[in-house]
Amino acid sequence: MTTSPSISLFFCEDYRVEEGGKPMALGVLGPVIEVDYDEGESFEEREICLITHCIFPSSVKQATLELKFEIKSSDSDPFSIEREREFEQAEDESNLAWGAFIPLKFKLGLSHGARASAVVRCGETSNWSELNVQVV
Repeated sequence: MTTSPSISLFFCEDYRVEEGGKPMALGVLGPVIEVDYDEGESFEEREICLITHCIFPSSVKQATLELKFEIKSSDSDPFSIEREREFEQAEDESNLAWGAFIPLKFKLGLSHGARASAVVRCGETSNWSELNVQVV
């Protein structure tokens, strides 16, 4: 049995929680977003969501997640945030694996070269994800 958490980090267009607490990530985005652009148009901003999904083994009773998130774009100043979040296993689930979905919504200007990147750590385990804008 492993004692390390499993961490996924990905970008999507929307995140919501359905009836019964079921998480829904809609429009999962790959590492590149292609944007059509005609000369003279202004670039739009699009709301995007970064999802951190963690699964902890039953032997882990509490955990601290550290998230570093950054946006870089040619038409605006860089933006970054760092967050730390504590999690604790529910007492009635002490012999089961447990987890959490953590959404972070943000706006990304869809100009050429815009990039959003994130790194998440929990103890010795880490993962990263990146989303790049390519104008076609």
